[in-house]
Amino acid sequence: MSEDCTEIYGNFNLKPPYKDLYPIYWLVPPKSKVAYGVCGYSGKAFTFTTLNNFEGVLTIGIVVDLFITEGKCEEAERCLCLDCKYNKTTIGSYAKAKGLTTKRLSKVWEGLIAKVNGVVLNVSEVAEKMFLEEEKKRKGGGVSENKS
Repeated sequence: MSEDCTEIYGNFNLKPPYKDLYPIYWLVPPKSKVAYGVCGYSGKAFTFTTLNNFEGVLTIGIVVDLFITEGKCEEAERCLCLDCKYNKTTIGSYAKAKGLTTKRLSKVWEGLIAKVNGVVLNVSEVAEKMFLEEEKKRKGGGVSENKS
């Protein structure tokens, strides 16, 4: 799925290798109403937002990085990348974080995890490319499109 994505948004001012602060990249597949948030640590999608309202679009501009410090991730209890070593998400913790009922969420949980786990990104390659583009832009050498 990620190979079909035409747009990538994120915090391109962070230069790898990272220490404690990792970027979040938002992948928007062509003609999609959903953006997938990809963790700069794991390279896998851990969240998503719909783009059919202002809140979803605003999320892409605001949620641009995450902290992993002292063996703890700030997204640990609401992360959909269940195979990450920092993940502590349960259906209950995710439901609470998203304002949903556990009963309602449990009906779609497996499908939600399967959909999000299909989104993977070569984070180090994208990060280096985007960082260099931003650096060039800051030095007046061109305009960055932040697209792949």
